[in-house]
Amino acid sequence: MKVLLTRPFEDSLISGKKIKKFGIDYEITPLIEIKKIDTYSKKLFLETDFDLLIFTSRNSVKLFDHSKYKNKPTIVIGEGTYNELLKIKSNGIYNGGGNSKNIQKIFLEKFSNNVKNILHPCAENVNVELEYFFKRKEIHYKKLPIYKVIKTNRLYQKFKNFFLSNNQIIILFSPLTAESLVESVKKMKLEKYCLNKKVLVMSERVKTSLKGLAFSEIIVSQKPNESDLISTISKLS
Repeated sequence: MKVLLTRPFEDSLISGKKIKKFGIDYEITPLIEIKKIDTYSKKLFLETDFDLLIFTSRNSVKLFDHSKYKNKPTIVIGEGTYNELLKIKSNGIYNGGGNSKNIQKIFLEKFSNNVKNILHPCAENVNVELEYFFKRKEIHYKKLPIYKVIKTNRLYQKFKNFFLSNNQIIILFSPLTAESLVESVKKMKLEKYCLNKKVLVMSERVKTSLKGLAFSEIIVSQKPNESDLISTISKLS
């Protein structure tokens, strides 16, 4: 059995090393790329003294300038983002466990009485759920897009060879990655080869993004994190 990893190369390599411990082979064909946005205004940091930070991806942690905010309490979306932020600071981090609803819950339990200004460094196309939540609470919430995610498939021959082989598993972490996979499969006319492939996805939203392709099975991770995905793969092998 071989697993196809579709995140950007660096992230896929980290996942691949974890999968390899279970004796499972893997192939990497990134279906998205991360592009830093260099044009956001640094004036923002001077305008407002933010009380709380929120990070909903590892990439936002990697690309953000933390110098002014290391001592600020921070809520993160889940395990991967939490571990990335631990490289920068060790205190004042609250883990949402992979769920934006839990970010809201942590805010209500820990910060609703003393936080007025929130900064959310994020992707250009971040989900608006948190924005609506804080607007209802009349909290000054500022999204700061610092990167964008682009659909791509530069290793198309490797991707095609994987699909032409039998009984393989594909891992998809995000809806955009799923959309990129669907586009690549249709462009290369590989639809019939999906029938002997299982797909392991992070959430129901990712599963919905696979509409139009028929796989042998689409398995939704019980918990929206990498550890649960890898645990599920080990049981399939």
